Amino acid sequence: MDPTIGDYIRANADRYTPEAIRAQLTAAGHDAGEVDAALAAFAAQRSAQPTSGRAFATYVWVVYGIGIAIIFLFTGVGMGLLGVGWLAAYAALGYLAGRRMSRIATPTSAGGWVGVILLAPIAFLLIGGGICAATIAVVMGLMRF
Repeated sequence: MDPTIGDYIRANADRYTPEAIRAQLTAAGHDAGEVDAALAAFAAQRSAQPTSGRAFATYVWVVYGIGIAIIFLFTGVGMGLLGVGWLAAYAALGYLAGRRMSRIATPTSAGGWVGVILLAPIAFLLIGGGICAATIAVVMGLMRF
């Protein structure tokens, strides 16, 4: 097998589907049989590895789920349209973050995504908490606009 095929597959497996990788390699002139064999070998090797990306995705979904519970707990029945929108945006971000992490072989290969995924709940908490604190201050007469 041509080592450049394996290198290309390893470099792009987290970004592209096997079909897209196969199409790119065959378009570049590599033998389709060699490409298929390399893809099969890579899939077998990858399935034998621990699924740390999936485990990390589960962790991300649990953390975001806890955040959703906290947001709902503090807003509860009085959740208005802004609160529902905030909760939906937070849930969507958590879902997309976990989905992205589940495609990555290891969290260390995620690069900047780990930072974004871990800092996003904190940003939501600070922004949402600030909005809630300002609303309470206005309602209680502690702050005027």
